[in-house]
Amino acid sequence: MSGFAHDWLALREPYDHAARSTDLGQRLAGWAAGRSRLGVVDLGSGTGSNLRATAPALACPQAWTLVEHDPALIAAGTPALAGLPANVTAAYAGIDLARELATALPAGTDLVTAAAFLDLVSAAWLDELVALVLERRAALHVVLTCDGGLRWRPGDLFDGEVKRLFEAHQRTDKGFGSALGPTAVDALEARLRAGQGELHVAASDWRLGYADQAIQAALLDGYARSATEIAPAQAAEIADWQAQRARQIEAGRSEHRVGHKDLLWLPE
Repeated sequence: MSGFAHDWLALREPYDHAARSTDLGQRLAGWAAGRSRLGVVDLGSGTGSNLRATAPALACPQAWTLVEHDPALIAAGTPALAGLPANVTAAYAGIDLARELATALPAGTDLVTAAAFLDLVSAAWLDELVALVLERRAALHVVLTCDGGLRWRPGDLFDGEVKRLFEAHQRTDKGFGSALGPTAVDALEARLRAGQGELHVAASDWRLGYADQAIQAALLDGYARSATEIAPAQAAEIADWQAQRARQIEAGRSEHRVGHKDLLWLPE
């Protein structure tokens, strides 16, 4: 379950789009309505999923910059840019967000967006993001950030241990310093409260049912791999847990919830 692999991004995209908060999306659309132009910077764009979900809901003319450092994802996402709505233009920028965030958010940025990204960053990086957003007087729409809510049905006594180990892995360095993991939205919310503007947070959980076998299997592989990296001495227990869960998924008897939060900041 690499967060950066093209096949994983393609698998998760419909679930991401379905889970996003419609309330926050409508608030963003209302804020953008009537503008003559909206300069949008999307952080950690991957193949452009966030652009595809957000741009059609905004009626004004939009110029998107898709910030992505992985050449393979840029190559995979570029062909889709030819099929955007008439009021939208978009281009990739190959910027390393771990070192060049200020370059990615130039003066004139009206809206900063990100999807399934914020849990990878550190507290220091988040401080810089908030400072730049407030300085630019930009709106901020960050969606699908993991919040630590993992639940399986049927339950298993080992679920809690896998969750603990997975969260420990989430907090390891993902290139930005020690990652905030499931505390990222709370940390962002706390930093924005002192600013002048509207702040909204909403749930955007994935609720996976019996038929969602492919994505549950991919998640299961990721949980087991991450847990084993953190606790190699527990590899046998983790493998047993994974094997049992895999049988339940294959038999169409597994349900899984993955907790996410969306956040919207609209400047005064």
